[in-house]
Amino acid sequence: MFKLRAIDPILLLSAWRSSRIFFENVLAESRMMIPDCRKRLEASLADLKGILAEVEEELNQKEGPEIEEARTVIGEVDALFQTTEA
Repeated sequence: MFKLRAIDPILLLSAWRSSRIFFENVLAESRMMIPDCRKRLEASLADLKGILAEVEEELNQKEGPEIEEARTVIGEVDALFQTTEA
């Protein structure tokens, strides 16, 4: 049988503080990552827009599944940026 032992309040408080510090660190790291991810997404969006314009102009190709997919992604990401800026 299992024996129930009293939990040391100091040990419990120490464990709570340790877990709180851990989660505060995770939150701080997440807050630092968000702006970096946004910058990378903006750069990737600019690259995709440039590639799409190049394909449409230089290759004179304005239709196709890849082109439609690129337009869809551009529209979704632009909408996301407009939502977060508002």
